Amino acid sequence: MRYELEIMLPGLACIHYHLRGEGPWRIGSEASCDIPVRARGVSRAHVELSLDGKGRVTFRDLGSTNGTLLDGERVRSGPLPAGTSLGLGEARLILQEAVTEGMAFRPELGEVAISGTVDIQVLPGRDGLAGAGRRLPFLSMVTVMERVLELGVPGVPYQALCEVFSEAMGCQAAKCYEISGRSLTVQAVCGGFPEERVTPELAQAAALLPKPTSFEVLEGGPGVLRALSVPVEDAGRRLSFVGILKEGFDPLRQGLDSFLMVPVALRFLLHWVESLQAQRQTVETLAEEVRRLRSGLPDGSGLEPILGRSPVIVEALDLADAAAQTEMGVLLLGPTGTGKELFARRIHWLSRRNGRPMVAVNCSSIPATLLESELFGAERGAYTGSDARRGGYFEEASGGTLFLDEIGDMPLALQPKLLRVLEEKRVYPLGSSKGRPVDVRVIAASNQDLRTMMEEGRFRRDLYYRLAQMIVELPPLTARREDIALLAAAFLERANREVGKSVRGFEEEALRLLMAHPWGGNVRELLNSVKRMVVMAHGESIDAGLVRRALDPQPGHGAEESWWAQDLRAANDAFEREYLARRLREKTGSMSALAKELGISRPALYIKLNKYGLLVDPEL
Repeated sequence: MRYELEIMLPGLACIHYHLRGEGPWRIGSEASCDIPVRARGVSRAHVELSLDGKGRVTFRDLGSTNGTLLDGERVRSGPLPAGTSLGLGEARLILQEAVTEGMAFRPELGEVAISGTVDIQVLPGRDGLAGAGRRLPFLSMVTVMERVLELGVPGVPYQALCEVFSEAMGCQAAKCYEISGRSLTVQAVCGGFPEERVTPELAQAAALLPKPTSFEVLEGGPGVLRALSVPVEDAGRRLSFVGILKEGFDPLRQGLDSFLMVPVALRFLLHWVESLQAQRQTVETLAEEVRRLRSGLPDGSGLEPILGRSPVIVEALDLADAAAQTEMGVLLLGPTGTGKELFARRIHWLSRRNGRPMVAVNCSSIPATLLESELFGAERGAYTGSDARRGGYFEEASGGTLFLDEIGDMPLALQPKLLRVLEEKRVYPLGSSKGRPVDVRVIAASNQDLRTMMEEGRFRRDLYYRLAQMIVELPPLTARREDIALLAAAFLERANREVGKSVRGFEEEALRLLMAHPWGGNVRELLNSVKRMVVMAHGESIDAGLVRRALDPQPGHGAEESWWAQDLRAANDAFEREYLARRLREKTGSMSALAKELGISRPALYIKLNKYGLLVDPEL
């Protein structure tokens, strides 16, 4: 026989607590009790429940100040049959038999069912959860609000709310759903959600429950997996959080009032954000202000936030911020599309040079014959058609920062000249033997293995060590999959603003496809893919079919009639765009190598990529 306690406190919703294991279970106001109950008249260690030899529940008063009442009579110990109640001060506990059975629910979205392997415990309570004025000892609202602002995502900060729920409830993973009409979309995911045990169907069914609910999953893996769902509704917006509890963690140890206050805290945050939007103070604007105040960035920096909470991206950001406080050369290494120029701009604006210019140069996009004059300048008559002296990028960036992207594509013959400028802090224009002093900090970046290139004699060893005084490695998107949901949500909001749509979010299967995609083009590919999805979307949310079409566009697959209805030029442009998009995603080497594979020049490749909008954010 399995038992549960229905615990009722004055002014609060009641809660059902299952008696698991063999006992005994100590009940009192101390947080260390097995079942902490904080109410007037409850002693720190008030009463103990246990099982006798026949599996029946008995109780024993632990010397409490006000005694224990069994159905209204003061008793020190004895059996506790199902249906009887214990009075502990102002708290009332009723023992009930726990029943595991299948349950069906019929919310407005239609019928959903939970199988009989799930043990459901509905935690009923009055709307609004009375007692909202109580203090939350585990949750600093100031810290939470600051976290919401730091996310830098306009609109509802689903990710921050999901993290607040997960942290407060002691979850190892959590999901945030938004319910709108007949649409149920996943807005945020925290941690590694166990899809193999808590399937999307089960998680969605739990999300549709109208009250806080806990449940146990008994199949699909070893042990019992404990989970819970908490609905939050404010001003017509309905969210639901589904969390997987950490092994051995019991949120009730925080106290019943704290447990029941979590939905109130989330509702407050949701209402707070909605109020800011009503006053035209977007979360994105406030996030920029918080970031600027913290880092000392000047107004008008235009610095785009780098989103992510995974350990690898946080480590890269910490190292970049440390490098910004020095004058050391920085080498940014990472695959194409990981945000190397964003990191370079962050380092520049966090450094003492933030009031001076930052000049970005892509070494692979400038022909080798012109790169020297572009970098160092040229005197009049230095080459045919040179009728006036012109300064180079080093002089243009004087006092500030010069970002040399794709440094691995710099011609070998030009590398010693760059090293000379770095060591002497003097630039020698083409056609002149006299140097001009320059004060420039150089940040270099490459998506190639420069160490291998050194061993093969394709990159100078002395230049490498001069550039790589500090090395920041940027992880590929596959190494930070836990950030995909956050990035996709941010890019969705950006795309909505750019194309004038209001797509609300991603459906469950759609988000799962995004999490599983290889993302050869990293963050840039994710950004452009989400933009395509928003342009192609016709409904309120992005479904799995739309994700498949956007990630793997195939002429004639699913849209054959519209494809063949185009004229020859439009069809050719469409094919060329998708062909280049795929080759760009699968690229493993430099842009020069890709151009060579395609049989065209590097400038011609850049012209085509710009034509089709495949270099929307070249800094990535």
